[in-house]
Amino acid sequence: MADNPLDFQSAHDRKHGPDAEFVYRDERGCSWFKFTCSYRDGEDEFCFEIWALNVADAERRLRAICQTAKVDGQLFHEVPA
Repeated sequence: MADNPLDFQSAHDRKHGPDAEFVYRDERGCSWFKFTCSYRDGEDEFCFEIWALNVADAERRLRAICQTAKVDGQLFHEVPA
């Protein structure tokens, strides 16, 4: 048995890929994958999700978020499509 329990999961993920709800294929045929990001604010940790083409793209997008993010407003309601 591996010392790190994540080793088995990593091997499984490389072989089978992410579940369908975490992959989106755009109109150009590019596959987008859902990534989680987290940050700390004092003692609290928060997370959010982004779509990216790969890990490097996710890291680039997170850097862009850090440099350009702003609050656009508070949400009160969402109208279903």
